[in-house]
Amino acid sequence: MKRRHFIKGIGSALIYLPICDFMLNSNGTAFAQSGGALPTRVVLMQNGVSLVSNFSDKTGPRPALYKTHVPNRFGANYDVKAPLAPMNRYAGLQDYVSVVSNLKIPHGNKAHTFGGMRGGTQGEFHADANRAQLLGGLGKGVTSGDRLLQQELDPKQALIHMNYNVQAGNYNASDDNSRGWSQWNKGEGIPALRSPKAMFAQLFSGGVPSNSNDIAKQKLALSRQKSILDLLDRSDIRKVAGKSRQAGLVIEEYLEQIRTLEKSLSGQIDRVDASEIKKCAAPKEPAKMTVKRADAYNNEKERALIINEMIAMSMACNISRFGTLRITDGQCYLKMKPIVSGAPVDDNYHKSTHHRNTSLLIGMYAWHMEVFTDLANRLKNQTEGSGNILDNSAIVLMSEGGGGTDIDTGYKLQPHAVEHMMTLVAGKAGRLKGGIHIDGKQNHPTKVIISAMKAAGSKQDQLGYIKGILPDLFG
Repeated sequence: MKRRHFIKGIGSALIYLPICDFMLNSNGTAFAQSGGALPTRVVLMQNGVSLVSNFSDKTGPRPALYKTHVPNRFGANYDVKAPLAPMNRYAGLQDYVSVVSNLKIPHGNKAHTFGGMRGGTQGEFHADANRAQLLGGLGKGVTSGDRLLQQELDPKQALIHMNYNVQAGNYNASDDNSRGWSQWNKGEGIPALRSPKAMFAQLFSGGVPSNSNDIAKQKLALSRQKSILDLLDRSDIRKVAGKSRQAGLVIEEYLEQIRTLEKSLSGQIDRVDASEIKKCAAPKEPAKMTVKRADAYNNEKERALIINEMIAMSMACNISRFGTLRITDGQCYLKMKPIVSGAPVDDNYHKSTHHRNTSLLIGMYAWHMEVFTDLANRLKNQTEGSGNILDNSAIVLMSEGGGGTDIDTGYKLQPHAVEHMMTLVAGKAGRLKGGIHIDGKQNHPTKVIISAMKAAGSKQDQLGYIKGILPDLFG
């Protein structure tokens, strides 16, 4: 059996199949036909604001996040505080989730005039802090970690690269995040997909039709609101499964999951252009959604879970192995009230970092933790070989900042800070320990990303200007 198998249908529509036992060796540790190892996966997630709210005190010992977010105990069986509590909903998941605290990005006070910093931040906080992590610093010629993985592990780009945003639109007219978080070495961000329908079309409407007749057939069928499954030749399922009843049941169950996912997407408010149906890789960016500032919430809670389901399914079928999921944009102006109970009607996420209502900030981080752990648990529940998909994955959750010296003003205990940062990793790919809290010892948070890349099989030990892993993450 090949590493990827699919069922073909009308207009070159393809449905890729999950990795089944009959494809593997007797130990469930490698593919039977090729002897190749089971695939590894990496997803890099972003929380678009810092971890602390604004304090004018310039003399305090350290930010409040050590009381509110960071576990008190290092090592295994660390204590779980309120922002991390969503992981407790899933039995055994904490054994897969590691916390790395006390990370730091180099910076200069009043950084607007500081000039270029190799591996650090050089300009306005919101413009630089996130990119400095994923890129290992700022500057031309830097490729983001997810794209480096794609170049190295999938040089022919046979797999689909996921570059997705949960936040449905840019709700702050003064801070346009549309250029994207992922980038090639030309220094320009790659626009991310924000439409769940576009993501579904990219991942599951498979196959690039090779001629105009196939294109017409596929578009016509889909325009009549048929399921992608209605385009398939059902007899091909029997050919793939052969005489294995177990294999046939697995495939049918998977196809039913796709049907359920299609139904959940039918209520989404945005539409995908028909031309994207034929795309399996590098699709055109969907039409930009026009959202009034007063409507700065667009069912992001529901969107996140639908997107997670698509990511998990695509990874189970080896349609995709790596990508980015930006849960909230940098300097996020998403309304909090639909997410956090008790939030004022007009309060947004960014605003919560500039007043003393710490409970709102904790609640919003907990929602990011819900998204992070929901995906991790989906992968944990998906059997693969002798273990599960999370055993072969590394999911990273970063935040825009931590707390400490404001890189614009020099004030202490501020949210516009890249000190005392905290990053989470879920999964046990490549000897990642899982389930530990380690002291980052003021290392650059990019080293967590490099560690995830190494765990996935990358031979690189440098990202941008940052070199090396965090050895304590490995066992």
